[in-house]
Amino acid sequence: MKFFGYNIEDPGSEQLLTLRETTIVTESIEEIDSLIEFLQFVKHDHFEESRKHQPLNTHTHYRDWTDKYQPNGDFIIVTDIKKRERPTDDISVEFTEKMTSEEYYKMGDPEKLKVILNYLDMAEGNPYIAMEAAEDIFYMLNLPDKLKKPHIMKACSIVLGYSNDAVLRRQARAMMADVCDDGELETLLKYCHPDEYNEAMEHRLFCKNENERAMEYHYATGIELAHDFLYHGISNNLSRDYRKALFKEKIRFFEYLGNGTVPDAWIENYAYLFVSLAQIETAEQNYDLAIEYLSRYLDINENKLSKIKEGDILRYGNEVFFGNFTRKAELLVEDGKPVMMTADIVRKENTRHNHPGLIFHPDSILYYFNDDSEFFALHGDERFESLKNRALKLTEEWIKSNSTEQTK
Repeated sequence: MKFFGYNIEDPGSEQLLTLRETTIVTESIEEIDSLIEFLQFVKHDHFEESRKHQPLNTHTHYRDWTDKYQPNGDFIIVTDIKKRERPTDDISVEFTEKMTSEEYYKMGDPEKLKVILNYLDMAEGNPYIAMEAAEDIFYMLNLPDKLKKPHIMKACSIVLGYSNDAVLRRQARAMMADVCDDGELETLLKYCHPDEYNEAMEHRLFCKNENERAMEYHYATGIELAHDFLYHGISNNLSRDYRKALFKEKIRFFEYLGNGTVPDAWIENYAYLFVSLAQIETAEQNYDLAIEYLSRYLDINENKLSKIKEGDILRYGNEVFFGNFTRKAELLVEDGKPVMMTADIVRKENTRHNHPGLIFHPDSILYYFNDDSEFFALHGDERFESLKNRALKLTEEWIKSNSTEQTK
């Protein structure tokens, strides 16, 4: 670490002076907090965020960063890029130094391309060099797309073939989706998870200024990410207190999505959270609370889920997150008997989804009251037996009602 400064008596001078000691005078804890926050920002921006970009971020001014605690001078944090935490093999170090050199920046795009392709060949299988090479070629605005495309595709293929880094892989997929032809797109994204596919398509369409189409993929990504979070299972090895807190927060989140009323597209999982809470309270012998949660579960099934009919459109709510995406209810019948109500997402564009389709399943409801070992302690309790009878009546009426619908 070294300290430099300028002569205050010669404000026009650009000559750096080496300092033996430097002093920062602060007047409050708030100013110290601001300095700490600034250094944390520099740490992230120079060493973490900067890896994703060219040119690399190497210096940040405090006065540019803050508008609240303005010093009477300025100080700058500068990162020595030659000692930055990057891949340490010789070719990676050489590549980084070359790409950030003054000589490289003065080159024209054709000369830069030759340099990059040379390093790409020398460092075959190095995903970090490959990703930086792809990004640099992508932004060579003076080269035709037809010339750049095969080199970008090759570099991104190296990333996908040699790296397990989720960030690098996402960048590579997005860039390949940007440059590939329509006929290559499905092959490229064939094995992507739905949210990765939707995200790549969104990026591609925004780059083509097809904003309305891109937004449909944007909303589809939001649905998948919300689904992955809200439906994500949790191990029983974790403490009951944590699991209860998590389930209650998810309940609140579901309610938030509909401004206090859970949107139809999410409601089956919302109902199941009350079963999960009831299981924990039963294990802790809080039987009154367990009965309360099971009653709430049945309320939702009686008043909402059992009343959904085939063809009903179920909304996701919160259009800022999910646009106007919906699910459409479909009755599953086996041997002429209604078995369950499902609902698949009504796709827009060619969006992909991995959202479970179950809405109402009589066998699952009866299982909790007959065969779920986690509720055996409640068997014989008059309140539980009353809930069991409600569940039986509910499922019988649902089967009868939907059987009638089938004969119309």
